[in-house]
Amino acid sequence: MKARVAPSSLARFSTRFLFTPYRSNFCASNFYYSWRRFTCLVQSRIFISLRAVWTFAYSTNKHIFFKKEICICGMSLLASGEVNVAADRASVFFFVQSTPSGQFTASAVSSSGQVWTSSYSSEEWIKIYEEGGAASNEQFFEWLNDANSKITAETNDNSLEIKWSKEDEEGFFFEICSLHLVQEPPNAFIRLFRSLLNDRSAFYEKATNTEAQLDEMRNQMEKLEQRASQLSEFCSNLETTLISKFTTILNEKLKKK
Repeated sequence: MKARVAPSSLARFSTRFLFTPYRSNFCASNFYYSWRRFTCLVQSRIFISLRAVWTFAYSTNKHIFFKKEICICGMSLLASGEVNVAADRASVFFFVQSTPSGQFTASAVSSSGQVWTSSYSSEEWIKIYEEGGAASNEQFFEWLNDANSKITAETNDNSLEIKWSKEDEEGFFFEICSLHLVQEPPNAFIRLFRSLLNDRSAFYEKATNTEAQLDEMRNQMEKLEQRASQLSEFCSNLETTLISKFTTILNEKLKKK
C-alpha cells in the first residue's frame, strides 16, 4: 500500500497550521478540555503533513523511488506506505530508513497521534531479510515496495507489529517481513515531525545546490562549444590562407621557368 495524499495537502498544512492561530479560551475551568482539543488538532494536522512530506518527495522522484534510494540528510528512504490497524481500523503511516552507519530504523505514526519506532543493526537487518527469503537487501526492499505485497498491522499493549506478505506462484501468501515497533512517549510525535521537516529542508537545499551546479556546467559547456566553433573557423581560414599562398608561390616558380 502506498500513501494517498491530495497534491494540496502540504500547502494546506503550511497555510492553516503554521499561520492560523488556534482560538480557544484557556481559563481555569476548561483548561484541560481546551488543551486536549488543541493537542488533537495539532496531532491531526501534523499527521497530514507527515504523509504530505513523503508523498511529495515520492511524487518528485518517481523514477528513482523504488529502484534507487532517496538520500535525505544522510538517511535513505527505503519503504513507506499506509495501512489500517486490524483492531480499530485506525490509519497508520509508516516508513523505513537506513543510515550511513548501516543501521535501519522503522517508524510509524497513527492518525490519533501515537508514534512507534524500532532500530536495527546491519547484522539484525541481514537476518531479517534472509529469513524472508530475499537474496539481497535490494531485492528485499523491492518486495516491500511491491504493489502486490500484502501489508497488515496489529497493536498489542504498547507495541505495533507490521507484517509484509508476498504471493507465490500458486497464489498463496507467505510472510517476508515482520517488524516489531515500540510505542514512544507523546512528545516523540513533535520530535519526529521536526526531524522530517529538517530532512525535507536539507533535501531541497541539496537539490537546489545540485541544480545550480548543473546550470554552471551548462554555461561552461556553452562556452566550450563557442570556443570550439571559433577554433574550427580559425582552422578553416588558416587552411584557405595556406592553400592560397602555396598556389601563389607555385605560380611564380612556373613563370620563372
